[in-house]
Amino acid sequence: MCLINPIVSNKWLEDHKKELEISLEDFNALK
Repeated sequence: MCLINPIVSNKWLEDHKKELEISLEDFNALK
């Protein structure tokens, strides 16, 4: 990910936090 301004980054993280967590769970389940 390219360097972006922290406010945008935080908003993106908030928006994607849930799906990132789900992706992590899926990833862990694959182990």
